[in-house]
Amino acid sequence: MKRMRRIILNGLTALSLLLCVATTWLWVRSYRHWDSADWYRGHYVLQVRSAMGMVAIQRQQFPSDWGDLRAPISIYSRPKPPPVDWSKIPSDVFGIISDDMLFWDRFCWDPEAVVQCGDFAGYRPMKMLGSERLPPRPGCWAIESPDWFWCILAAILPVARLPGWYQRRFRSKHGLCAVCGYDLRATPDRCPECGTIPATVGESRRMVICFFNRRV
Repeated sequence: MKRMRRIILNGLTALSLLLCVATTWLWVRSYRHWDSADWYRGHYVLQVRSAMGMVAIQRQQFPSDWGDLRAPISIYSRPKPPPVDWSKIPSDVFGIISDDMLFWDRFCWDPEAVVQCGDFAGYRPMKMLGSERLPPRPGCWAIESPDWFWCILAAILPVARLPGWYQRRFRSKHGLCAVCGYDLRATPDRCPECGTIPATVGESRRMVICFFNRRV
């Protein structure tokens, strides 16, 4: 049971470390490239956006008359576009949708956040009929968070296990018991303090038992 728990924990640690590296790479990349992944299911779409050190996860509903013409998954990337020069846009032009708004789908969400705490924010969709604002569709939402949050979240488990890994490595290198730290140089087969059998000894015994079982 302990062996299985250790294997599972090691697998989760490796996965967390991989996610930490991936989110760090995505964080650095977001300042030069904007990435997006959309997953369509029926008339709903789950969108993930990464740009300028921010990640947005949002769920939207499209009108039923649009039909199911999209691929189940859509992934694309684009270089960071230049900022809009508003001085070159006539003042009487209304409803300009910039590249930034188009990428984040800002025009689909209520500009006032439902929840706001620093760089973290939650939005609800905005539906307009002329000058009248209709109730938002159920099941639609948008959440924004900084990339550094996901990096820290993915690094918690590897960082928490690092001292224990270093301690076991230090004890194994200096001939100490991995559990209690007792000096095993005089009794390398078994720890007289806590009864732990070193992993190398235990593995050797299992190999010998398997060998004789095959001979029999």
